[in-house]
Amino acid sequence: MRREVCAGRVGFAGILARLAEVAAAMIVRGWIECGCDNTSGLVAALRDPRLACAILALHRQPGHHWTVAELAAECNVSRSVFADRFHTTIGMPPLRYATELRMLLAGQWLAQDTVPIQSVAQRLGYTSQAAFSRAFKRVTGRPPGAGRDNPRAGAAEEVG
Repeated sequence: MRREVCAGRVGFAGILARLAEVAAAMIVRGWIECGCDNTSGLVAALRDPRLACAILALHRQPGHHWTVAELAAECNVSRSVFADRFHTTIGMPPLRYATELRMLLAGQWLAQDTVPIQSVAQRLGYTSQAAFSRAFKRVTGRPPGAGRDNPRAGAAEEVG
């Protein structure tokens, strides 16, 4: 990375950004493989091959209307074993995790003024903007357009 910066060749910024991503991924992978100091939650789930498949599927296709049975099938375990293991490791049921993931992504996309609410709703698998708006408000406590009215207020709520 230092050689790339010092050389100052064309495209060095893009190459440097990718090298930083690779280095960060390698650090996280090493930390996970070394035990993560017995952490729980998402990191523990990613260390468990039976749960990692489901987590990755959820993140790859957040707009898919997942069922517990489908997620269990991704992991090649029974529905009950999967649901119990997921809840114990992550601290919430799998479908609640899926909903919260969708709303987290929605909040990020909605923070960009150029992304219409209807587009976000469709990307996340909602058949109508009204259904998406109800789900968003139920999970986040505010309507989808609230972050656009005053983006700094939304950021303050998340930090505080």
